Amino acid sequence: MSAKRTSNGSTICLVCTMTGGTAYQTVTPTDIELFRLSASAAAISYSNIPIQLQLSGVSITIPAATYNSRIVFTISAL
Repeated sequence: MSAKRTSNGSTICLVCTMTGGTAYQTVTPTDIELFRLSASAAAISYSNIPIQLQLSGVSITIPAATYNSRIVFTISAL
């Protein structure tokens, strides 16, 4: 499974930037940084950032009930 963001979403912050995450990245059991938000002020406000998931390497001969995946999105300060 891979994930990417498809746009910047919405913000009212004029000095905020969003970088990375526009190309598919493989989702693994190890934490990955999908994209980064930065601002010169202490507060950042974004909403509705669309994330697209890509499923690959599956078989149509195995019933769909056998597939299971969990993705956790975490927001943290550096």
